[in-house]
Amino acid sequence: NPLWNANGVNVGSGNIVTVLPLTSGETIVSWLSSTGAVMQKYDNNGTTVWPTTQTITTGSGVTAPANFFEITGGDYIAVFHLLTGGITSNLYAQRYDASGDAQWTNAVQISAKSTAFNRSYEGVQNGDVVYMAYFGPDGSRFDSYVQRINPDGSLPWGANGADFSTNTTDNEMSSSIAINDNASAIYVVANYSDGSQNMKGEYIQKFDPETGARMFTETAK
Repeated sequence: NPLWNANGVNVGSGNIVTVLPLTSGETIVSWLSSTGAVMQKYDNNGTTVWPTTQTITTGSGVTAPANFFEITGGDYIAVFHLLTGGITSNLYAQRYDASGDAQWTNAVQISAKSTAFNRSYEGVQNGDVVYMAYFGPDGSRFDSYVQRINPDGSLPWGANGADFSTNTTDNEMSSSIAINDNASAIYVVANYSDGSQNMKGEYIQKFDPETGARMFTETAK
């Protein structure tokens, strides 16, 4: 049964609508407007909480929303794209409080690899720590990675995160990520293809959630 009236709530004009339900019963809604990513908080009744929409920005350039994760104290981490030309982007993260105010001095670029703002990239969290699976070009092929984002904005696994595999021949794309029940391991599945993208299959990798070490051999399984 619809709770925000039969037609829902008109949040504004744009696309890539991204929704984060909060434990408070409120909801963060973000979308790509004509000027970049914006967000608004709605209460249980679908009424706006903030006086105006808040922008998601690195300080310059057009952004697009990607993923949102609720963390301690009503704060949340937004993973988003900075558009660099066409559909190409770089992934960034910023932490916001319950009022939509940025908590880190600067948004953090979580990958030096190119991504695409119209693709979906998966993430999971363990408490206040976020793990993002993504893939990007590496020369003439695609490579898959997992990045760890700490609640203070630090990236303990380096600029790109942990590499899915040391394989330098096949394309690694469309990564899916999961964390086990006791948060002792991160699992990532990547679609593989040969250089001509004729032969296709899937590989799985297991990561240590603290160190990012590969646990299903250096070349995955």
